[in-house]
Amino acid sequence: MTGEFERRHGFPPGSNEIRPADRDDQAAARALAQAALIPADLVAFYDSIGDVTWADAGNGYFLDPASDVLLYRT
Repeated sequence: MTGEFERRHGFPPGSNEIRPADRDDQAAARALAQAALIPADLVAFYDSIGDVTWADAGNGYFLDPASDVLLYRT
């Protein structure tokens, strides 16, 4: 994907990353689950994945960390 990116788009690819969940992310996911604010599958996801930034994949994909979701939903 990144080999052709600059040629196609005229600028180099940015940083794309998946950050593993830390203890704070897992605690926030449990709080979301206890408050029934997110589906169980998303709780399982947040138990392993902290956040996702794929700025250069299509239009860009971003998943906020569970702690941010908790702030938005409460």
